[in-house]
Amino acid sequence: MSATGYNDYFPDDELPERIEEAYQKYKNSIGPDGSNLPGIDMAEHLTLYCIDNENYEDALIFSELWTEFAPYSSEAWQKKALVLINLERFEQANDNIRKALSLNPSDIDARINLSAILDEKGNCIAALDEISLALKLDPSNEDALFQKAVILQSLEQFEEAIKILKFLEAYDGHSGDIYQELAFSYNAINMIDLSLDYYQKAINEDPFDSNLWYNCGIIHNYKKQFEKAIECYDMAVTLTDNFFDAWYNFGNSYAAIGKLDKTVECLLKAIEINPNDPEALNNLAGAYGDNGNYISAIKYFDRLLGIHPNYYPSLFGRGICYDALEQYARALENYDAALKINPDSADLWYAKADALYNENRLEESIRCYKKVLEINPRDTGCLLDFGNTLLEMEKPKESKDVFRTLTILEPDWSEGYYALAKVYVLEDNIADAAVQLHKAFILDSEKKEDFKVDFQKTTSKFDLLLIALDRISNWNKP
Repeated sequence: MSATGYNDYFPDDELPERIEEAYQKYKNSIGPDGSNLPGIDMAEHLTLYCIDNENYEDALIFSELWTEFAPYSSEAWQKKALVLINLERFEQANDNIRKALSLNPSDIDARINLSAILDEKGNCIAALDEISLALKLDPSNEDALFQKAVILQSLEQFEEAIKILKFLEAYDGHSGDIYQELAFSYNAINMIDLSLDYYQKAINEDPFDSNLWYNCGIIHNYKKQFEKAIECYDMAVTLTDNFFDAWYNFGNSYAAIGKLDKTVECLLKAIEINPNDPEALNNLAGAYGDNGNYISAIKYFDRLLGIHPNYYPSLFGRGICYDALEQYARALENYDAALKINPDSADLWYAKADALYNENRLEESIRCYKKVLEINPRDTGCLLDFGNTLLEMEKPKESKDVFRTLTILEPDWSEGYYALAKVYVLEDNIADAAVQLHKAFILDSEKKEDFKVDFQKTTSKFDLLLIALDRISNWNKP
């Protein structure tokens, strides 16, 4: 039963003319001794009024009076159950709705609400059975059809849900709830553009719903339309200032376009709302780190690890910050702690290898580079560092094998050929060194300038290399 019409009729001529006045009169004046109670009809009107205004705490007070005054009214029990559903007190709602059905098994609204309770509790099949009974009583009942669509969503039968919702859209005209559920269903089957269209329609119906703006932002973010996502999140937090998820994703979208100061601003707001959220704290620390503010980054990594000591992304992140500050021993402590949690992370082994190299612990560094390549044999960046470290340790044969592998995996990258040329020079193989340098210069002409610096400083054979290169081509042409 809709609350429409509760302003039109009050059975007691002494009652206020308007329902708002009646609500104000009774909400704070009901005595503990049962004095100053509204009559049965007014209890009903006030219950409906509070439901329509989403004031469920007061609605519960008036609905309890209504069921006391009319214990054999299925409608009274059904409305009380509806109030309890909105208060997320599902067990009590279930008891009340079954009381309503015991009084009137044909109460369609009661069956709809019972199906909603069952769906909320995860008993989707029973919910579907219950809504089917309601639709047998009234096959065209819009509320029942809508609830069936919601249950089908819970069962991940999104195409079937869409069929019902599209029927209701055509039948019912403009309905924000229908648009919102269509948007959700289309998103679930990865029809992103249609989902976005329906979220926009829902916003047009209710532009003050922060959740709708937030969901639009999520889709724009998924489509990498970060500027549009930012606009949506901005609206969401303007409408609901303490909207943690919106602030969190707001910050992440700013990070995606490199606006790290704005990222920090949004994530600081997020952790003001939820101080212990690990993802928000980690991303905030990461934003400080990406902005070169390593001390602040470490501060927030410390805070997060004080709450979640085994949160390995923050151990890794804090290690990177210490690395950037050239505090390699501390960096290694963090990398080792992270590797105990996630020993199969190639990135962690790579970071450890570089930190060991920076401490001139080359043998240990080599072992870590090898570990990276066990996990990811095609990591060409690691192959280059591995080979260069071997070369620095005066192991040219091993480094040559590494650089050859690199040129096979990455034939269009100049670095492999350039590095291989260094090995050939050490072996006094000037002709092959010149061939590799020529390949590097074709791929990257700037390597010619590197060559003039690197090889002239490190080898007495520079002039011989120039002659060999000129034989291959006029290598120094602009």
